[in-house]
Parts: sequence; C-alpha cells; structure tokens
Amino acid sequence: MKLKELVNVKRGLVARAEEQGEIRYLRLADFNEEGQLQPGNERFLGDQPEEKYLLKAGDILMSILGPRYFALEFAEEEGKFIPNHFFNILNLKTDRFTSREIVEYLNSQPVQEELDSMTEGESIRTVPTKSLKDLRVKM
Repeated sequence: MKLKELVNVKRGLVARAEEQGEIRYLRLADFNEEGQLQPGNERFLGDQPEEKYLLKAGDILMSILGPRYFALEFAEEEGKFIPNHFFNILNLKTDRFTSREIVEYLNSQPVQEELDSMTEGESIRTVPTKSLKDLRVKM
C-alpha cells in the first residue's frame, strides 16, 4: 500500500516569519538532530493564516529537506504551531495504524534511505510531496 492510502498529506505554509505573534512558525532550525523541538530563536506568524495549516493533536510533522528527514507526532498541548514549507503535515485517514506507528516507520533506517533516494534539487534537496504520497508502506 502507499502512504497516501493511510494519511492525507499537505505541504507546510510559505509565509514571512515575525519576531512576535500568537502562532509559532516552525522551521527546521527549531529542531535538534533527533527531531526534538528546541526553545530559543522562535519565529511567529503575524497574519492570521488559514486554519488548514494549524497542527492538531495526532498530526504527523514530516521534514522533507535532506539530508535531515524526521517525522514526529504532534501533541495539542504544545501550543499553536504552523510548519513552514520544508515540512509536510500528515493526518490519519484510517484506523489501521496509529500516528505513532507511522512515525516509527517513517523514521526507520530503510525508509530514511528511500526518502534520500527520492530527493530532487541541486542545492536544496527536498522530497517532493507526490513522491512522499507514493511511498510504499510495508508494515
């Protein structure tokens, strides 16, 4: 089966980051090597963005900028966040698997290597959203 059969996939928002605001604008620089959100140097969205980009509990945040791919499950109590365009937002559309199981699968070494082989671009290597949707899931 393909990933798009298990989750909806949408690209993060392209926006201008501000130093203050109500909604935190997530960038790759906000995460450490293990994919954990780090405090400091936060950026925010000044305008009121579309609700469809707002992360909700159970959403999966997937970085698509190589060579640092990682997936993490979002917990609602963390606050209001919208990821930038170097992330995809994945939400489950089936109950066959949990968000945590999908995250573990996406973070596995074989999948990481497959993602690396899908990248496009010369100076900025990213995994195209279509390629991520078509990723074969063997769980």
